[in-house]
Amino acid sequence: MLRADGQTIDGIYERNDEALRAKEGLEQSKGWFELPGESHPASTQTEICENGVYYHVDFENGQKTGFFLDQKYNRRAVARLAAGHTVLDCFTHTGSFALNAASGGAARVTAADISADAIAMAQRNAERNGLTNMDFLCEDTFELLPRLEKKKGTPTISSSSTRLLSPKPAARWKTPCGATRRSTTGP
Repeated sequence: MLRADGQTIDGIYERNDEALRAKEGLEQSKGWFELPGESHPASTQTEICENGVYYHVDFENGQKTGFFLDQKYNRRAVARLAAGHTVLDCFTHTGSFALNAASGGAARVTAADISADAIAMAQRNAERNGLTNMDFLCEDTFELLPRLEKKKGTPTISSSSTRLLSPKPAARWKTPCGATRRSTTGP
């Protein structure tokens, strides 16, 4: 279908390695889907462009599929909303929301993630896009936000800043700090 639409298909990579599959009695696996008579690319890493922002994506080892394609329009909205603001992007992964905020004219963007590999990829993506208004923290968000909230005058937690929290990880927070409550309920 994609080829009929003029799209180039170099290979299909299957990711069925979520723990939920085991709970449902389904086999976990990941790897190239064999296309009769065709070979697949040597690497599971690629570059994509969305909303004018370039990303290095590792779809074999990245979280889930390596990039959350369903968030395209939310990232575009963040780019518009972030202009002139200081932004803290928690659970940044590839830096997609942070990169859109930075390219949209944010005064300063801090991208935070607990994974050193995710931070390294976010930094690489910022460099690829020539973005210099960004900082990166390899830190657990559940420890970072309460710590920043205690620091008086911290720009990343001020009432005029923008805080981005990925809903799924943030939902695990049993007792959110004040900064998190404000980010989900307003100032």
